Amino acid sequence: MSVKRLDAKLDQKKIAKQHTATYTTAPVPFLSDLPLTGFRAETESDLGFFVAMYEGMTAMKVPVILFVHSGVKMQPGLELVTTVREGDAHYDEMWRACDMAFCLSEEAVDNALDAMVVPLAPKKMPRLQNYDPNREKGNAFTFEKMNPWLMFAAMVRACETYRFPFDWKCIVRSRN
Repeated sequence: MSVKRLDAKLDQKKIAKQHTATYTTAPVPFLSDLPLTGFRAETESDLGFFVAMYEGMTAMKVPVILFVHSGVKMQPGLELVTTVREGDAHYDEMWRACDMAFCLSEEAVDNALDAMVVPLAPKKMPRLQNYDPNREKGNAFTFEKMNPWLMFAAMVRACETYRFPFDWKCIVRSRN
């Protein structure tokens, strides 16, 4: 993808973020220096991982959108999280607004790469290469196994890398 086309896509993402800020009732700083982070909860187990990381995400002040599939029952204590259900009017635009997202299924990874969202995903996912800052190669931040601490560590690495626009563009461009 050319640099001009990539810049145009990233500008579209900024516009989607501005729109997304108007769709939410939760106090989320969508235009902060931290990446807008999505979390796709396709099962109640997925939601459990989110709950386990929620306090750390809050402490880091990471803006989060929780994308919940229709069959998943919400847990108490997540009232301040911006939550979007499958089929909601702004679901797709809010997904495209994300800079990165936890993707725990192959479908979620495909959706993320198509929307120029950097996946945070298990290492075993096809099409993903863990970002190596020394070689400036990779299209995701992966973790060894489904564990909230390892997942959180991948998010912290991604947040740190997001602060370097050139590196972040390299990751987004490497969609494979």
